[in-house]
Amino acid sequence: MEIKGLGELEKKLKQMQKGAERASGERSATDIFTDDFMLKYTKHPSIDRFFEASPFTIETNEDLENTDEKELDVYVNDVSKFTTWEEMLGKAAEEYLIKQMGL
Repeated sequence: MEIKGLGELEKKLKQMQKGAERASGERSATDIFTDDFMLKYTKHPSIDRFFEASPFTIETNEDLENTDEKELDVYVNDVSKFTTWEEMLGKAAEEYLIKQMGL
């Protein structure tokens, strides 16, 4: 990121602050795992389709939390560019925050 002058720095900081405020709080899976993200990194067009095609019943956060992580990692590795669920979640969150902060 290249910033010239104090006014431009102040403007960029305000953009980042607004983005951080929008990004704070709890978000749904569809907020974080956008269709663009899913198309770019997985074999599925949406997070809903990703879960529907999985061998698991994942309809709530609780369902996801109760899913065997090793089995979920095998599925993620098979249908995405990631080797683990945590890696996929981390990348999705990173891209979501960058977009929200306007960077």
